[in-house]
Amino acid sequence: SLVNWPRQGAHPLFLAFDESGPNSCLKLGYQPHVLAPRRLPGATIWEKTREALSRLESNGPALKQTYGSIIVDCASTMVDQFHEDARRTSQNPDPRSHFGAALMQAKETMHRLGQLGLPIWWLAWLREPETVEEPGPSGKKVKRLIPGGPNIVGNFKGMLAGRVQHIFCLEKMNVGKGQPGADEDGYARLFHTREWSGIRAGGRYSHLLPEPMPAHAGMVMQARSEEHTSELQSRETISYAV
Repeated sequence: SLVNWPRQGAHPLFLAFDESGPNSCLKLGYQPHVLAPRRLPGATIWEKTREALSRLESNGPALKQTYGSIIVDCASTMVDQFHEDARRTSQNPDPRSHFGAALMQAKETMHRLGQLGLPIWWLAWLREPETVEEPGPSGKKVKRLIPGGPNIVGNFKGMLAGRVQHIFCLEKMNVGKGQPGADEDGYARLFHTREWSGIRAGGRYSHLLPEPMPAHAGMVMQARSEEHTSELQSRETISYAV
């Protein structure tokens, strides 16, 4: 979806904490550009991530010539890995310290990626909405809907949500084999904004986007960027969450 965006010949770069996304691209016939932290030197995933960030920072102008954006695949897996590393290596028995370490590492990753000057797309697993029963004012049980949302442990979810321009939901639809954009099983993906299936989405400029929106995220964001050029230029980071 982000090939040739925002210019002809540009590719997105996957910072792949979870390599299932790039592997799915291969099934659709696209050879993704991937930087996988787990394949880099380092004793922990945080050391490997810092190595990946250093390589990106040292690439400078060449990075922008080749890539139109960076896809973090995905925030859920990234924070999970940071948290597991902290739990495994920390000498502090208090589990709260493990979440704190993961938050600081995720925060540094977000900040350093933002300094690269490329749009950042943050992917995240979505938790399904669920209905729970709980005591009401009269003592009788009442049903309450808990909306779905990004399944990211700790406080990084709130930190990330405060930075993004748009939040998209990706729906998997059976459109039939051989149809444009469909995989070998006949499934295509469709982006949505606003509220969809109990999952609240949208963004600062979501009124500009149709529902459902076209499945080419780059084209949609390019149209929005053209209407808000001056505001975007004043921001340190342009981030999106899917």
